[in-house]
Amino acid sequence: MARAGSIRAMQGVSVKVLFVWLSISKVDRNGEQLSFLVSPLAASFPLGSFAESPRCRCGFNCANATAAAAAGVDAVAAS
Repeated sequence: MARAGSIRAMQGVSVKVLFVWLSISKVDRNGEQLSFLVSPLAASFPLGSFAESPRCRCGFNCANATAAAAAGVDAVAAS
């Protein structure tokens, strides 16, 4: 369910905390902060941290992944 500045009742979105995957149940925007509710925990991050989205399998290290792909190396296995 989406509301202005909020996404609630999320399903299928998880975050790894230590060794356990936990479901993110709600995301709220308050000014320049995004708050994530991972019941019973919550964490807030600056909105600017989400200006760039990492590509699948290479995270924010896509330059090395592109170079590795050109060399015929699996970047995920190499990292």
